[in-house]
Amino acid sequence: MNRTKSKNNGVTGDTLRHDVETLKDDVAELAEDARRYARQRVNGLTDTMRETATEAIERSRSVVGNEYDRALDFARQNPLASVSFGLVVGFALGTILRGRGN
Repeated sequence: MNRTKSKNNGVTGDTLRHDVETLKDDVAELAEDARRYARQRVNGLTDTMRETATEAIERSRSVVGNEYDRALDFARQNPLASVSFGLVVGFALGTILRGRGN
């Protein structure tokens, strides 16, 4: 019996089972930690993307609002040019759309 024990360095079936169970628990804990870390990273990226999109929308609204105001000011100061531009655009669109129907 001493020979078997010295050959196995004190490793028994119970010791192996215990080590395998401990290893399974450690791997499960590691997988859970990795899942938590991945979830935190995804949530962080989602928050960053949401903030970036919100900032872009706010900047776009500001630019569109400013350009709309400039267009209104131009139309008020140059009513003849504005009406002429509208007629030209309307004529061009009418010509294009009428050509598609034929």
